[in-house]
Amino acid sequence: LVAFGIISSILFFVAEGLMMWATITENMHRIHRVHTIAHCPTAKTGLMGGAAFLALDTTLFWLVCQMLTMNAREDH
Repeated sequence: LVAFGIISSILFFVAEGLMMWATITENMHRIHRVHTIAHCPTAKTGLMGGAAFLALDTTLFWLVCQMLTMNAREDH
């Protein structure tokens, strides 16, 4: 149970870090006008997708932790 909680916490911080990294670098690109063409997309969609997937994994791990805790309480 503790292992799932630790994994969930680590994945949460990694997902938040990836989302913040993609958002901050995209904002810096827009502020400093790295791309001269207004509609030039950057390659941050994969990073945001990966971060969203990690956030989903974190939620599922947390749900498993809650289910295991409730099951252990019912058994004792």
